[in-house]
Amino acid sequence: MKTIRDRVVGLLGGTPLVRGAAKRVCGRGATVFALHRVLPEATPCFEPEMVTWEATFGRFLDWLQENYEVMPMKEIYDRRNEPVNAERPRCALTFDDGWRDNYLYAFPQLKQRNLPATIFLPLRFIGTTRMFWQEKLWLAMNAVESRPALEGVLKQVALRTPWFPPVDPNMTYWNLKMTLLRRPAEEAEQFTERFAGSVPAFVPSPDRSFVDWGEVEEMRKSSISFGSHTLNHVLLLTAEPRTGRREIEGSREELKTRLGEEPCGFAYPWGALGPATRPQVSEAGYDFAVTVKPGLVTENTDRFLIPRIPLSESILDGGEKVFSPGKARLSFAKNILTNPPGENGVASRPVRKEKVKILFVLDQLTEWEGGTERQLLTLINTLDRETFEPEICFILPTRVLPDNGYPCPVHWVRAGDDAGNIFTRLWGLTALIRKIRPHIVQTLFQEGLILGTLASWLNEVPARIVSVRNSHAMDGMHRSIMRSIGGMATVWQCNSPSLWRHTNLAYGAPLRRIEILPNGLDLSQFVPSTPVEKAAVRAKLGIGAKGPVFIYVANMTELKDFDSVVRAAALLKPRFPDAEWLFVGDGPTRDHVSELADSLGIAASVKFPGRLADVRPYLAASDFAIQASKSEGSSNSLLEYMAMGLPSVVSDIPANRDLVEGVFFKPGDPQDLAEKILLLAEDTSRQRKLVEQYRATAGEFNLDMYALRVQSFYSRMAEFKP
Repeated sequence: MKTIRDRVVGLLGGTPLVRGAAKRVCGRGATVFALHRVLPEATPCFEPEMVTWEATFGRFLDWLQENYEVMPMKEIYDRRNEPVNAERPRCALTFDDGWRDNYLYAFPQLKQRNLPATIFLPLRFIGTTRMFWQEKLWLAMNAVESRPALEGVLKQVALRTPWFPPVDPNMTYWNLKMTLLRRPAEEAEQFTERFAGSVPAFVPSPDRSFVDWGEVEEMRKSSISFGSHTLNHVLLLTAEPRTGRREIEGSREELKTRLGEEPCGFAYPWGALGPATRPQVSEAGYDFAVTVKPGLVTENTDRFLIPRIPLSESILDGGEKVFSPGKARLSFAKNILTNPPGENGVASRPVRKEKVKILFVLDQLTEWEGGTERQLLTLINTLDRETFEPEICFILPTRVLPDNGYPCPVHWVRAGDDAGNIFTRLWGLTALIRKIRPHIVQTLFQEGLILGTLASWLNEVPARIVSVRNSHAMDGMHRSIMRSIGGMATVWQCNSPSLWRHTNLAYGAPLRRIEILPNGLDLSQFVPSTPVEKAAVRAKLGIGAKGPVFIYVANMTELKDFDSVVRAAALLKPRFPDAEWLFVGDGPTRDHVSELADSLGIAASVKFPGRLADVRPYLAASDFAIQASKSEGSSNSLLEYMAMGLPSVVSDIPANRDLVEGVFFKPGDPQDLAEKILLLAEDTSRQRKLVEQYRATAGEFNLDMYALRVQSFYSRMAEFKP
């Protein structure tokens, strides 16, 4: 069917009327052609759309010489103001990535015809056997013997990857690649390494995929110039600003040293730019940069957003592996017409000249100690202020914190203490967003989610992020409202795989629009205590040393189920008569919990330190930890237990299973909790194993990884195109 379609398109493109129209379109400016690989026919490749067969490439070059004036890439931009000969317009040939087949199969044909070309190199791949993570992923997936086995490997790797969504049994290479492309390059590389390492049949090829420096030097002697494609082929759209700068500047300096001259421009990997990318390329000193957006080079083209026309076998082949001039030219004209150049020369948004303004909309805030509040504070403090400009907006009047208690500028929808009704709050919030004009609005908490999403939609804010932080049951009206505003959200953000699934099922959020941003934790502040340190802390806090010390850190609400912990403590009293139980937190159930402990005769064993800004001393004083919540998004307390190396017994809920492989008890069952605590307390071997697992898992949530994820996510959101 495809062969027939290609022939029909080729015949249509060859008719005088269509050929003349396409030629006029292509003659309105200069063309930069973008290729990747030139291979002998039927050579396997992980990305077929990157490939042009060797014979097709040769025929295309012959046609190109007859119909275009082929010149070096740099001349295309330098001569953009000169009149264009519509009968024989100017063009340049470019290749991305520096594949070895460029030297083996493309270069001989270019040299034979004395044609110039430019190859953009990812410096750290040149002359090595290193592979792009996409190629390694493709090879490893092909080495898995069956679909069930593939699902098993993916689940195994996903357990070690807190940002990876629940595994789809029908996952394909393309689906997985697209999932990884939404992550920072470092995470995509890490996931691929783990996946490939879990496939016994996968054996990396000893052959190199890319040219070496000797081959580069040989090609330089024959009209082939070289530009930069970053150091590590990093997707700059999802890169931290500082990573992007390092990749852009470092590749220019290294290539300049290698070549002994200025590199010939820059090519954005995948053609994708983050909010800081274009300024960084300009500041690095490049003369120009090319994209993969189709279009022509004209006098209005931005030199750092030069468009290119993609070439591959699927575009050039007119059926039966034969080059079709009619089909090719028709494809070029279609690309140009469907992506008309704007003021920047490519079909893209105008270049961002200001910082990315992010407005966090929430109901109110009286402290930073809650789980969501702490993560919001960490998130805001993590954002790179050279690129992002965060602000907070409160819908309800609240002035509990001092003016210097906020990490960024703050706005209130209502002045004074009058909250007004829901309609006046919506009106005020809509007016405030219109005044601030943020690029991104992120909504949190109940009223923030509803009114914030609606107000940002009314103001046509480009990126509207709905935050889902817990999976506890909501009343029918709230759930219905959340479903109704779902279409207004561009992205739903959650912090765990189980919450990813809940967001889809409870609110009808499309899976492709749900993103996982795991919590972050400063691991330098949460380190297991030595016996000497533990004894010193206990003495300072007035905690006895005769029996084991158990700790539970949580807001004291019904959802956290302190009742079950108190009842389990009473059941364990005969076995651990000198045990102490630390309930760190505060909330509406505190008095009830205290009265329950008294009625069960264990009041002397229970301590209530209250809500603490720093829980580390109490964690350091403890031997075991409890997490009894009936519902969670992703527990900060459990992460802290893990980082501190505290063997834990946790409620068997999806969010906790996302984090640990340990000792689980049936939620709300004190008897089961008591039995599991006793089981763990008497098994020192299991305790050691859990501590080792915990520390390794906690490392996935360290602040460096968190900063990487935050910058990546909001960089992508800044360029979000609804």
